[in-house]
Order: sequence, then C-alpha cells, then structure tokens
Amino acid sequence: MGTRHNGGAGVGGELAALRARVAELEAREAGALEAAKAALRSDAERRLRAKLAINLKEELRNELYDEVRAEVVEELEHDLVSHLTDSQIERHVRRPLEEKAREIRRVLEQDMFATVEQRVQEELRSRTAKQGATPVSGPNRPVRRTGQSSTPAERAEEQRLRSQLANLEARHTKELKALNAELNGLRKAVQQQALKVDELTEANSILQSELLEAHSALSAAALAAAEAEAGRVDAGVQTPFPARDILAPFEIPVAGRPRMTSVTSLLSEGGESLVPLAAPPPAEAPLLSTDKAPGDIQHPSEPLEAIDTIDMTDSERGTPVMYADPRIRAVRDCGDHDSSPNTAPAVELARSDVDELDGGLGANPWTSNRQDPGSPDATPPKMTTPTAMPLEKAIDDTLQTQIIAHFSRELQEQTKFMETPPLQIPDVPIGGLLENAVQHLFRLWDYVEEAFCVRNVCLLQIREALDAGNIDDALRLAQAELVRCKRVKDEFGAIFDLVRKREQQKADDEPLANITAEIRSVLSECTSELLYRGFPYLEVLQAES
Repeated sequence: MGTRHNGGAGVGGELAALRARVAELEAREAGALEAAKAALRSDAERRLRAKLAINLKEELRNELYDEVRAEVVEELEHDLVSHLTDSQIERHVRRPLEEKAREIRRVLEQDMFATVEQRVQEELRSRTAKQGATPVSGPNRPVRRTGQSSTPAERAEEQRLRSQLANLEARHTKELKALNAELNGLRKAVQQQALKVDELTEANSILQSELLEAHSALSAAALAAAEAEAGRVDAGVQTPFPARDILAPFEIPVAGRPRMTSVTSLLSEGGESLVPLAAPPPAEAPLLSTDKAPGDIQHPSEPLEAIDTIDMTDSERGTPVMYADPRIRAVRDCGDHDSSPNTAPAVELARSDVDELDGGLGANPWTSNRQDPGSPDATPPKMTTPTAMPLEKAIDDTLQTQIIAHFSRELQEQTKFMETPPLQIPDVPIGGLLENAVQHLFRLWDYVEEAFCVRNVCLLQIREALDAGNIDDALRLAQAELVRCKRVKDEFGAIFDLVRKREQQKADDEPLANITAEIRSVLSECTSELLYRGFPYLEVLQAES
C-alpha cells in the first residue's frame, strides 16, 4: 500500500509539471501572437499612412490648387524652415538676389556697349563726312554677343572684341583731341584777325575825324571869306565873282534841271539888275545818301584831294562820307548785331540841340532863325550898288554849312556808338525783358533814323542804371524810349516810305521833282517836324532846291 501510494504521488507531480509547462507555452504563444499582431498592425499602419499621404497630395494638387494650396505650401515651408540651418536659409535667400544681380549686370553691360557703339558710329560718320570717305558698314564690324558667354572660346572672343573696342575708342579720343586743338588754333587766329580789323577800323575812324575837322575848318574859312567879301561890297568895292569858290564842293543842285545862271540884286531905287554867275559844275553829288558805311571811304593823301572827293558822283566814287549810312552794332551781352542798311527818316530831336549847333557855326544873321528865304522877315537890306555876291546863294551856303556841320557831328556820334562796349545785362528773369526791349529799340532806331547823339544818351543812361544795379530803372528807360519811337513811327509812318524812296532815287541820280513835291505836300499837313537823323527834313529839301 505504501508503494502504490508513493507511485501515485510521483505521477501527480509529473502531471502538475506538465500542466505548468503547457501553461507557460500557452502564455509564450499568446505573447508571440500579440507581438506578431502588433508588428503587422504597425507595418500596415505605415503603409496605410504612406498611401494616405500620397492620396492627400493628389487631392491637394487637384482640388486645393488655388487658395488652400498656397496656405498648405506656406505651412510646409514654415515647417521646412524650422528644420533648416542658418547657412541653408542664407543660401536660399541669396540665390534670387544673386540671379537678380546677374540679370542687372547683364542689362547694364548691354546698355554700355550700345552707348559706346553709338558714340563710335557717330564719330566714324563725322570723320568720314569730313574726309569724304565711305563709312564702314555694320556687318563688317565685330559684334558683341548680347547673351552671357558660356564657353571659354566665347569668353575669349568677347575679350578680344572688348580690346578692339577700347583701342578704337582711344584712337578716336586722340584724334578728337587733335581736332579740338586745331579748332582752338583756328579760333585764336580768327580772334587775332578780328583784333587787327578793330585796329584798322579805329585808325579809319581817326582819319575820318581828322578829315571832318579839315572840312569844318575849310567851311568856316569860306564863310569868313564870304562875310569879308560882303563887307567889301558894302564899302563900295566891286570884286569879280569867282568861277568856283571854296564852297563849290558842297553846293546842292536841283535834280533834273541846270543851276541858276543869274540872280536878282535889290537896289535902293527899287530896280533890278542881273548879275552873271559861273557855269554849274558837272554832276554834283546829292546831299544825303545812305549807300555806304563809314569804313567804305578811301582817304587820299592830300587834304585838297580829300576835299575834291566829296563832290564826286556815285559812279566815280561812293556817296559822301558825312551822310554815310551806319551799320549799327547793337551792344548786348548775347553778342553783337549788325543792322542792315536803311534810309528811314529820323525821329524828333530836341530843338535846343539844333539851335545850339547853329549858334556855334557863325551862321548868317538872315538865316540863323531858319526862316524861308522868300519870307518877308528874311528879306536882306537893299544895296546901293550891284554886287557879285548872290544873296540867295549866301543863304543856301549858310544852310549847307549847317547841314554839313550837323552831319559831321552825327558821324562822330555814330563812330562813338559803334565803339560802345556791350551792355552787361544780369542773368535774371527781368534781364530777358530788358534784352528784348533793347533789341526792339535798336530796330526802331534804325527804322525811324534816330540821331546817334540821342541813341548814345539813351544807352548811357541804361548803362549807368545797370552799373548801379537798378535793372528796373534800366527797363523803364528802355520802355519809355520804345514808346517815344513808336509814337514817332505811328505819326510819320506814311512818310517814311516816301523819304526812303526819294533817298534811293537821289542815290541813283533819278529825277526828284515829283517825289519832292509829294513829300512837301505831305509834310505841310503834319503838326510836328520830321527829323532825318536829328535834322529837319524840310530844310534839307530847301537846301537841295
């Protein structure tokens, strides 16, 4: 019994051990199964997630392309930037900037090349135009590639073309400098010639002044001789009338008919006697002419020859010097201006200037008040014996002397006017108005034949105002002179054409009777006196008739 009990106990122990072993194996199997399930589950989830991500990208690309895609891309970029390093971010930011800089550099190089090419083409065209050669055509010139060089051969070609272009620019720059130096030399030569011309003009003006002084002295001597002759006649001394006295060069004939051959001398008994006169000189010159400038007169070596040249006709020599037309040099800071020759009549001059001039010339008391020789107040006293000194001729000679003296002085004023330095007008807005006013004033002076003494006084006042810094006063002076000249032009506008026509006919030796009568008729209706360069034109007509 005891043995059987011991055997049963051993079998029960083995059975328990087997059961424990089975339980352990079942537990291990369950753990392995769970581990296998977990591994399979994780792999499936990974694959599913990858597939879902692919599907999500397709949906985002197809459905959310416009607005949502931009937000998603921004979130993705932000997420990517958060994982990038500083160097990666810097490279990412610099890349578009570098591309932009390369594009700008390429555009600038193209623009610079185009500019340089244009300058070279212009220089070549100018040089070939001067030398008369055929310019080099475009296809024969090396052309630079506009794109960026991508191979060493292209870069070498570009470098070679750039070297050629630099050499060409240097050569043309050197030639341009040589041409500029030559041009400067020519300008200096022109300036020297201009200085020489100015010196010759000044010498010519001095000679003219000396000649005019000689004329004035001879005229005064002739007038004194005439007065002495008249005194001898009053004393009862009979002298023969000379064939041609010293004033003959200045006698004024009536165009189209011969000179008087006799003159009436008044006697105490009221009778008349005819005194023979000398034969008229051939083809005497007109009193006023506007065809020559002062510089056109030839100066003889002898004073008597110079006097004889005054009486020459236009066919033998130019018109008389004392009535030459000025070629006016308008003085302004923008340059000199030469006005064209003109024959327009002058505007009014102050009567005191004319009277003062007449008083200093030793005028005849019968004509010192500028009366008509035929008027009652101008009748000379009666003589008891016949005289060889014609009374009307004495009156005419006195008026001629006054005219010659006036226009001699006017020529001196013209010389002073032409030698006046330019006006220094400030570069301010009102300076432009002053310059325009002065230019218009010069044209009006030429049109109305203003006296040069009046021009010089006006310019002197304007210059003094500018020197004092009063540009407003200078402008007011110019505008006042413009108003005065325009008033004269409006008053005598219809007569200017007649005066110019008469002066032209007189210069051409044409008959003047008709046009002189017409001018006298028109002037008789005027309320004021017409002045020709400061001298009454009616008295000029009287002296010539």
